[in-house]
Amino acid sequence: MKNNYHKKTGRPTLPSEDIRQYVIGVRVNLKERTLLARKAQMLNLSLSQCLRELSIKKNINHLVVPAINRQAYAELAKLGSNLNQLLQLSYRLDKNAIPEQLINETHEAVTKLRCDLLGLNKAAKNDS
Repeated sequence: MKNNYHKKTGRPTLPSEDIRQYVIGVRVNLKERTLLARKAQMLNLSLSQCLRELSIKKNINHLVVPAINRQAYAELAKLGSNLNQLLQLSYRLDKNAIPEQLINETHEAVTKLRCDLLGLNKAAKNDS
């Protein structure tokens, strides 16, 4: 006698809310693709799994920069550029007009402030 019952093989059926039915296309260049693939391989994940883990499960709130901070960052970049031009003019007139320590301290302060505005210093501290 022939049995009409066939046991289903393969993966178990997922609940409808767990089925991944949407595709999100992301364009990357060769360098970015290589870096992503390398990270995925290091984590022993597929590229899709890696992107999902890094974008959804990892806390990336520190990457959100308020608009006011971006504006201040741009203004600070202009000021830094003007400062650099003044420094070059000062060197042409008299190389020792501005102490080198003051130049270095000002550069460090501007760089730190720009990083603070983007939240990069907090991110570095949180990742440590």
